[in-house]
Amino acid sequence: MIEPMHKAFGLALLLMTTTRAAPAQEPAPPIDAERFAAVDAWLAELVADRVVPGTSLVVLTRGEGVVHESTHGTGDLDAVLPIASATKLTGATVAAILAERELVDLEASVGQHVTGFGDRAPTLAQCLSCTSGLAQSGMFAARNAETLEAGVAAIAATTQRRFLQPKAPGLSFHYGGAGFQVAGRTLEVAADKPFVELFDELVVEPLGLTTWEFGRSATNPDLGGGARCSVRDYARFLAVHLGDGAVGDVRLMTTESARAMREDRRGQLPIDYTPYPPAVGYGLAWWILPPDEGQESPHLFADPGAFGATPWLDTARGYGAVLFLHGRRRESTPPGGFRIIKERLAELTTLTGRCFDEAKTGG
Repeated sequence: MIEPMHKAFGLALLLMTTTRAAPAQEPAPPIDAERFAAVDAWLAELVADRVVPGTSLVVLTRGEGVVHESTHGTGDLDAVLPIASATKLTGATVAAILAERELVDLEASVGQHVTGFGDRAPTLAQCLSCTSGLAQSGMFAARNAETLEAGVAAIAATTQRRFLQPKAPGLSFHYGGAGFQVAGRTLEVAADKPFVELFDELVVEPLGLTTWEFGRSATNPDLGGGARCSVRDYARFLAVHLGDGAVGDVRLMTTESARAMREDRRGQLPIDYTPYPPAVGYGLAWWILPPDEGQESPHLFADPGAFGATPWLDTARGYGAVLFLHGRRRESTPPGGFRIIKERLAELTTLTGRCFDEAKTGG
């Protein structure tokens, strides 16, 4: 077991009083694939010990793009898997792009575009940062609706029922998918285009993604956890955030917008529900891990999903990575994927970070 160099998702994570805004990205040092031998050995051990049947990993840097790929067991870099909550970054990305085009205002009430919430209408940013106060129980009906519009109407109706006593927007943090559905419908109305078409136009086509799909319904996509893609496709998507809004000659958003997504919006709000320790902050779809000892600002950001799909950025070292966990079949996910990530991610990020540290120092 590796002693984590940073405080992460483990139970030993210490409390902190504040989480500051994300610092500027540092360029990663040139690095050879051989540097990742320890990472590959760690992943191979997961498979050998039957913790998980398979893994796929892609590591990329801001300057060089993909610098390492590996698979173990049933892992496959091109297999299309459900990514669960790693989907959340899609809606937040589209929102940031439309905000720059002045079609939406992140800090304005979604009531400008959707109806049914009355005085409980949150802002778009609150929807994307799990501080919306919306009733998460509305997701049961929302997922079974024919359209995103109908699903959001179900969330609004549930939120307005007084016996459920949902909290007013901005008063607490409750991790869940309801806000992302409302955000998606807000973006649809503002742009006068279905969300899936918006995502295709603004993200899929410019980046050349080939496997991205939104699960059971194109008319009612589950923006909190319903997308599917390959680990390579997610890495291409992650590259935009690693590049602060741009990858190569393609720019999807400004540097300022990309960094603003990684600013903590939970702060010291009371927590109604979180799968992680209280010290872990939350931006627009990004979990914000506390900084290393001696550092003032956080540099690790992640958006892990229940089935084990886990993208993360390390802005201090200038790299990003995406890990997928595979089940016994090529395009299946393992049981307990989220538990594995929650317990072991700190080890993996520590090992991967060490690879870059050694490349920088020549160790």
